[in-house]
Amino acid sequence: MLMKIRNLLCVLLGMAALAALIAAITPVTGQGQSGGNIGKDVNVVNTPNVNVVNTPSVNVNNPITLSAGTSIGFNSSEANPVFVREARATALAFQALDVSFSSLQNLGDIDVSPYEKIRVVVRNRSIPFSLTINIIEAGRIVGILDVIEVPGCPEGICGKSVTLFYEVPGRTLRFSTDVDQRARGDVLIFGR
Repeated sequence: MLMKIRNLLCVLLGMAALAALIAAITPVTGQGQSGGNIGKDVNVVNTPNVNVVNTPSVNVNNPITLSAGTSIGFNSSEANPVFVREARATALAFQALDVSFSSLQNLGDIDVSPYEKIRVVVRNRSIPFSLTINIIEAGRIVGILDVIEVPGCPEGICGKSVTLFYEVPGRTLRFSTDVDQRARGDVLIFGR
Protein backbone atom coordinates (compact mmCIF):
# COMPACT_ATOMS: atom_id res chain seq x y z
CA MET A 1 0.00 0.00 0.00
CA LEU A 2 2.83 2.41 0.86
CA MET A 3 4.47 1.59 -2.47
CA LYS A 4 1.27 2.54 -4.38
CA ILE A 5 1.07 5.91 -2.58
CA ARG A 6 4.73 6.59 -3.37
CA ASN A 7 4.25 5.69 -7.05
CA LEU A 8 1.11 7.87 -7.23
CA LEU A 9 3.02 10.79 -5.69
CA CYS A 10 5.87 10.36 -8.24
CA VAL A 11 3.38 10.30 -11.13
CA LEU A 12 1.63 13.48 -9.84
CA LEU A 13 4.95 15.33 -9.41
CA GLY A 14 6.01 14.28 -12.91
CA MET A 15 2.75 15.55 -14.40
CA ALA A 16 3.09 18.88 -12.54
CA ALA A 17 6.66 19.29 -13.85
CA LEU A 18 5.51 18.49 -17.38
CA ALA A 19 2.66 21.05 -17.13
CA ALA A 20 5.09 23.72 -15.88
CA LEU A 21 7.49 22.97 -18.74
CA ILE A 22 4.72 23.22 -21.33
CA ALA A 23 3.50 26.52 -19.83
CA ALA A 24 7.03 27.92 -19.92
CA ILE A 25 7.65 27.17 -23.60
CA THR A 26 4.19 27.98 -24.98
CA PRO A 27 4.12 31.34 -26.85
CA VAL A 28 1.86 34.01 -25.38
CA THR A 29 -0.07 36.32 -27.70
CA GLY A 30 -1.43 39.66 -26.44
CA GLN A 31 -3.74 42.05 -28.22
CA GLY A 32 -2.94 45.72 -28.82
CA GLN A 33 -4.70 48.49 -26.88
CA SER A 34 -7.35 49.31 -29.47
CA GLY A 35 -8.47 45.72 -30.00
CA GLY A 36 -10.07 46.81 -33.26
CA ASN A 37 -9.00 47.27 -36.85
CA ILE A 38 -6.44 50.01 -36.10
CA GLY A 39 -4.04 48.02 -33.90
CA LYS A 40 -2.37 44.73 -34.71
CA ASP A 41 -1.57 41.89 -32.32
CA VAL A 42 1.83 41.87 -30.65
CA ASN A 43 3.49 38.46 -30.34
CA VAL A 44 6.53 38.23 -28.04
CA VAL A 45 8.16 34.79 -27.87
CA ASN A 46 11.52 34.54 -26.08
CA THR A 47 13.07 37.02 -28.49
CA PRO A 48 14.83 40.36 -28.03
CA ASN A 49 12.88 41.83 -30.97
CA VAL A 50 9.38 43.25 -30.60
CA ASN A 51 7.63 44.59 -33.68
CA VAL A 52 4.73 46.99 -33.27
CA VAL A 53 3.26 47.72 -36.68
CA ASN A 54 0.40 50.06 -37.67
CA THR A 55 -0.27 51.08 -34.08
CA PRO A 56 -0.97 54.77 -33.36
CA SER A 57 0.67 54.70 -29.92
CA VAL A 58 2.44 52.43 -27.46
CA ASN A 59 2.11 53.09 -23.73
CA VAL A 60 4.63 51.68 -21.25
CA ASN A 61 3.55 51.88 -17.62
CA ASN A 62 6.59 50.27 -16.00
CA PRO A 63 10.22 51.35 -16.32
CA ILE A 64 12.19 49.50 -18.96
CA THR A 65 15.74 48.42 -18.14
CA LEU A 66 18.07 47.72 -21.05
CA SER A 67 21.19 45.63 -20.61
CA ALA A 68 24.54 46.74 -22.01
CA GLY A 69 24.72 46.47 -25.77
CA THR A 70 20.95 46.61 -26.23
CA SER A 71 19.63 49.08 -28.78
CA ILE A 72 16.22 50.36 -29.75
CA GLY A 73 15.44 51.18 -33.36
CA PHE A 74 12.63 53.23 -34.87
CA ASN A 75 11.65 53.11 -38.51
CA SER A 76 10.30 56.36 -39.83
CA SER A 77 8.68 56.89 -43.21
CA GLU A 78 6.75 59.63 -44.90
CA ALA A 79 3.52 57.71 -44.34
CA ASN A 80 4.34 56.88 -40.68
CA PRO A 81 6.78 59.48 -39.35
CA VAL A 82 8.34 59.20 -35.89
CA PHE A 83 7.91 62.50 -34.11
CA VAL A 84 10.81 63.44 -31.85
CA ARG A 85 10.70 66.34 -29.43
CA GLU A 86 13.79 68.49 -29.58
CA ALA A 87 16.06 67.58 -26.69
CA ARG A 88 16.75 71.24 -25.90
CA ALA A 89 13.09 72.33 -25.98
CA THR A 90 11.90 74.50 -23.10
CA ALA A 91 8.86 73.35 -21.14
CA LEU A 92 6.72 75.09 -18.53
CA ALA A 93 7.35 73.19 -15.28
CA PHE A 94 5.34 75.40 -12.88
CA GLN A 95 3.01 78.37 -13.11
CA ALA A 96 1.24 80.44 -10.45
CA LEU A 97 -0.40 83.57 -11.85
CA ASP A 98 -1.74 86.48 -9.79
CA VAL A 99 -1.01 84.61 -6.58
CA SER A 100 -0.45 85.93 -3.09
CA PHE A 101 3.25 85.32 -2.43
CA SER A 102 2.46 84.56 1.21
CA SER A 103 0.56 81.45 0.03
CA LEU A 104 3.30 80.04 -2.23
CA GLN A 105 4.38 77.44 0.30
CA ASN A 106 0.80 76.09 0.19
CA LEU A 107 1.09 75.38 -3.55
CA GLY A 108 3.12 72.24 -2.88
CA ASP A 109 6.44 70.91 -4.04
CA ILE A 110 7.59 71.46 -7.62
CA ASP A 111 9.11 68.51 -9.50
CA VAL A 112 12.13 69.66 -11.53
CA SER A 113 13.72 66.22 -11.95
CA PRO A 114 13.07 65.97 -15.73
CA TYR A 115 15.24 69.04 -16.39
CA GLU A 116 18.95 69.85 -16.41
CA LYS A 117 18.45 73.62 -16.15
CA ILE A 118 15.59 75.78 -14.98
CA ARG A 119 14.66 79.43 -15.42
CA VAL A 120 12.69 81.05 -12.59
CA VAL A 121 10.66 84.15 -13.45
CA VAL A 122 9.08 86.19 -10.62
CA ARG A 123 6.89 89.17 -11.50
CA ASN A 124 5.86 91.44 -8.65
CA ARG A 125 2.77 93.66 -8.60
CA SER A 126 3.17 95.09 -5.11
CA ILE A 127 5.66 95.71 -2.28
CA PRO A 128 9.28 94.44 -2.41
CA PHE A 129 10.05 91.14 -0.66
CA SER A 130 12.43 88.17 -0.50
CA LEU A 131 11.50 84.81 -2.02
CA THR A 132 13.39 81.69 -0.89
CA ILE A 133 13.74 78.65 -3.14
CA ASN A 134 14.23 75.56 -0.97
CA ILE A 135 15.65 72.20 -2.08
CA ILE A 136 13.38 69.34 -0.94
CA GLU A 137 14.25 65.66 -0.55
CA ALA A 138 11.90 63.12 1.05
CA GLY A 139 9.46 65.92 1.92
CA ARG A 140 12.02 67.90 3.96
CA ILE A 141 14.01 71.05 3.28
CA VAL A 142 17.65 70.00 2.84
CA GLY A 143 19.04 73.31 1.63
CA ILE A 144 18.39 76.70 0.11
CA LEU A 145 18.96 77.13 -3.61
CA ASP A 146 18.63 80.92 -3.53
CA VAL A 147 17.00 83.89 -1.86
CA ILE A 148 15.62 86.22 -4.53
CA GLU A 149 15.20 89.89 -3.70
CA VAL A 150 12.09 90.86 -5.68
CA PRO A 151 11.75 94.62 -6.27
CA GLY A 152 8.47 96.38 -5.63
CA CYS A 153 6.42 98.65 -7.86
CA PRO A 154 7.99 102.11 -8.00
CA GLU A 155 5.42 104.92 -8.01
CA GLY A 156 2.57 102.84 -9.41
CA ILE A 157 4.57 101.33 -12.30
CA CYS A 158 4.04 97.65 -11.63
CA GLY A 159 5.25 94.60 -13.39
CA LYS A 160 8.89 94.46 -12.31
CA SER A 161 10.24 90.96 -12.84
CA VAL A 162 13.31 88.95 -11.92
CA THR A 163 14.61 86.13 -14.10
CA LEU A 164 17.27 83.74 -12.83
CA PHE A 165 18.82 80.56 -14.24
CA TYR A 166 19.92 77.50 -12.24
CA GLU A 167 21.42 74.09 -12.82
CA VAL A 168 18.86 71.69 -11.34
CA PRO A 169 20.10 71.06 -7.79
CA GLY A 170 17.80 68.16 -6.90
CA ARG A 171 14.45 66.63 -7.73
CA THR A 172 12.05 68.94 -5.91
CA LEU A 173 11.81 72.66 -5.04
CA ARG A 174 9.50 74.62 -2.74
CA PHE A 175 8.96 78.37 -2.41
CA SER A 176 8.74 80.19 0.89
CA THR A 177 8.54 83.81 2.00
CA ASP A 178 7.56 85.80 5.07
CA VAL A 179 5.80 88.57 3.16
CA ASP A 180 2.26 89.59 4.07
CA GLN A 181 -0.95 89.11 2.01
CA ARG A 182 -0.47 92.35 0.04
CA ALA A 183 2.37 90.95 -2.09
CA ARG A 184 0.91 89.50 -5.30
CA GLY A 185 2.34 88.50 -8.65
CA ASP A 186 3.35 85.65 -10.92
CA VAL A 187 5.87 82.82 -10.55
CA LEU A 188 6.88 80.63 -13.49
CA ILE A 189 9.52 77.92 -13.83
CA PHE A 190 10.70 76.78 -17.24
CA GLY A 191 12.79 73.65 -17.62
CA ARG A 192 15.21 72.48 -20.26
